[in-house]
Amino acid sequence: MSLQRLDFSSNEVSQIPIEILLLPQLKFLDLSSNKLDEKSLELCPSFDYSQFGFKLKVLLLSNNRFSLLPSWILKLEKLKRLHVGANYLKTIPHDIHCLENLKDLYLGGNCLIEIPETIGLMLNLQKLSVSDNQLLTIPESLSELCDLKS
Repeated sequence: MSLQRLDFSSNEVSQIPIEILLLPQLKFLDLSSNKLDEKSLELCPSFDYSQFGFKLKVLLLSNNRFSLLPSWILKLEKLKRLHVGANYLKTIPHDIHCLENLKDLYLGGNCLIEIPETIGLMLNLQKLSVSDNQLLTIPESLSELCDLKS
């Protein structure tokens, strides 16, 4: 119950046991370089989000197989670092700005053609990577991110 860090990177993981996400002290979860897709990232619709991930600060999901960002990620209020690069993401949800504490967002190596204008509402964002996508435009709202360093 006191586990704070879990690293399952570079394995053959294709499903996340919900019990892992309910560990009360978990702050760091690395599931990068696995076989996670949309179905394996879905949570039960009746899932109680009030207990979920309330301490999670780092979530690494790069190099998997999903094309949609799971909605439960946007409920991780304490999240500071989110890496979802090298997947098949085509869009980023407009309510990405709900991750108010996010400082580091890695979206490189996906299939994105746009970044939502709401990204300009992520005032704590310091690091944003969108390399190796298919972006057609750059959102004007990026100029509102005063803390953005890279």
